[in-house]
Amino acid sequence: RFWDRLLKPIPGGPQKLTEPFGDFLKANGVDDVFIQNYLGMFCFLLQGLPSYGAPTSMMAYMMADLYRQGGTCLDYPKGGSAAIVDALVQGITKREGCQV
Repeated sequence: RFWDRLLKPIPGGPQKLTEPFGDFLKANGVDDVFIQNYLGMFCFLLQGLPSYGAPTSMMAYMMADLYRQGGTCLDYPKGGSAAIVDALVQGITKREGCQV
């Protein structure tokens, strides 16, 4: 009974979720360069792929989660990306005889 409400908001229908996100943007008239770059950055940060390789389903889920009513936020480690590298190095070098 909920399928109509879930699938109706997807422009072009649920089959569009399998297409690359870049194609989805073009098909829906997103031609502002700033918006394209902003969403392209999100594709890369979330999936490690440019918008022409990232699946629309992943971006739809992440954008819905990010902009959900009630205040969702993007999480990142304290200290930024360098903190991840430092933790990995520490994990290796704490064992005797292991080095980076």
